[in-house]
Amino acid sequence: MLYSDKDIKKLIELDVIDIDPLPDLSVALGSCSIDLRLEGLIIPAWQSEKEIANTAYAFAITSDQALAYLQENPHYKVIRDITIPPHGFVLATTLETVTLPNHIVGHLHGRSSIARVGVGVHITAGIIDAGWSGKIVLELVNHSNVPVTLQHSQRVCALTFEALSSPTTRPYNQRENAKYKGQNGVVGSRLEQDKE
Repeated sequence: MLYSDKDIKKLIELDVIDIDPLPDLSVALGSCSIDLRLEGLIIPAWQSEKEIANTAYAFAITSDQALAYLQENPHYKVIRDITIPPHGFVLATTLETVTLPNHIVGHLHGRSSIARVGVGVHITAGIIDAGWSGKIVLELVNHSNVPVTLQHSQRVCALTFEALSSPTTRPYNQRENAKYKGQNGVVGSRLEQDKE
């Protein structure tokens, strides 16, 4: 059973679910979901606007990280918005870090207003495991024939929450084989770590 807006608000107030920074609930809280926002990007400073528009992967970082990173790597610059070329694919993250307890799972959904301009927010990775803590990587795909620009801190996805029948004995951040635990920015595929 999905949690309602009232339940989500209470779970946040009781620190059962942690979302940091917490979006404005008067805008972000729906009937059974909470909208999450897009994180800003960094790209190599030498890239032209045309090259930026055709970048296959863009790497998202937090504002604090951006400042430290740029001081150490002056050949990068901050790009606040993402332009996804026609039929392009970009990895980005949510602005928010989400932490779930061992008895609640999250489900990531694209917002319909974003879908109506041709952008899918995730390809298949819509489950946010119980015990997860970190930013959520978004697999942005532009299905349209024109470039689409998404703005930094724009609401791009929604997260719903569901209680498990019992707390998991394998919370994500305690699993030895959890490839993305604690991710604080874009992490590309680690498929090569699969043992089977």
